[in-house]
Order: sequence, then structure tokens, then C-alpha cells
Amino acid sequence: MVLDTKDVLIDVARTLFATKGYANTSMNDIANAANKGRRTLYTYFKNKDEVFYAVIRAETLALRDYLKQLLTNPAKSPMERLTDYIYVRLDAVRDIVIRNGGLTAEFFQNQNLVERVRRRLDFSERNYLRLLLEEGKAAGTMDVPDPAFAALVLQSALKGMELPYIRGEFALEIAKKKNLLLDFLRKGFESK
Repeated sequence: MVLDTKDVLIDVARTLFATKGYANTSMNDIANAANKGRRTLYTYFKNKDEVFYAVIRAETLALRDYLKQLLTNPAKSPMERLTDYIYVRLDAVRDIVIRNGGLTAEFFQNQNLVERVRRRLDFSERNYLRLLLEEGKAAGTMDVPDPAFAALVLQSALKGMELPYIRGEFALEIAKKKNLLLDFLRKGFESK
């Protein structure tokens, strides 16, 4: 697959942000590493913040597509899909931040930017969760009076765990207690 110029610039910027850090990467560095002129870079992006925004956006779109696959897999029951989602979600977010090295500092320092980029991801994810919970409710396997609200609560709970999990504050505990966490979340949705 041939990447277009903008995708090449985003990919190169992702690598530079990961290796050099956001603060130590200049627009000139990005243009040079992509074998493009600065004029080409400025055709697509006004400044480094726009490039950074594009990098985070590309990562969130990839995460959205991955979570969508988990939540809409017709080969599994709604409860199995919910289980897969819970197991995978925290690790997927952490892996994106760690894989992109330089994003780690920005992730912790600039939550407003990260949240602005994630709005679409959050909306999509909440919608897929709602549809999953509605499907489980219709099948009689889940007892969820308000699937939209339950999706919001579940997503918010997992988002609230992201920063401490990425920092490693309780990653080992979560790894050991995933089944406990899973039981806690699932029992709230299972039909009695």
C-alpha cells in the first residue's frame, strides 16, 4: 500500500515524537526525515501541534477500529464480546502510549489535547457498547434497563483507570485481578 504524502508525514512525525520527544522535534526535523521540503509539510500542517494532533488522531482511529471489531464480532455472544473488550481495552490504550514513547509525556501533561482528539473515539466506543448491551438485553442474557447510560458508566470507569494503569501504578494488580474486575463488571450486566 502506497501512503500519501500526509500519511508519510504523520508516520515520520510519530517515529520522531517517539524517539526524540515532542519538545525536541521540530517541523524541520519532520520534513527532513520524510525527505520532503518544509513547504510540503506546511501545506498539510500549520504547526507542530497540528502534526501532533494528527498523530494522536491516527492512533485513536486505529484503536476505534480494533475495539469495533471486538464489540461487533458476530461469532461471539454479547457477554463474550464484553469480556474481550474489558480484557483488551486498557492494554490497547497503554500499548499505544508506550509504543509512541514521546506521547507518554504529552499524554500525562496535555490531557485537554488528548481528550479533544478522543471525543470521536469515545462517542464511537460508547455507541458500540450501547448496541452490544441492547443486543444482550434483547437476547435475555443481560439485564440492562438503560443501555446508553450503562455504556457511559462502563466507558467512564475504564477511562478512569487508564492513567494509573499506564503509569504502572496498579498494572500488576490488574493483571492478577483481571478475573475479579471482570466478574465485578459482568455481574452488573448479567441476567439474573
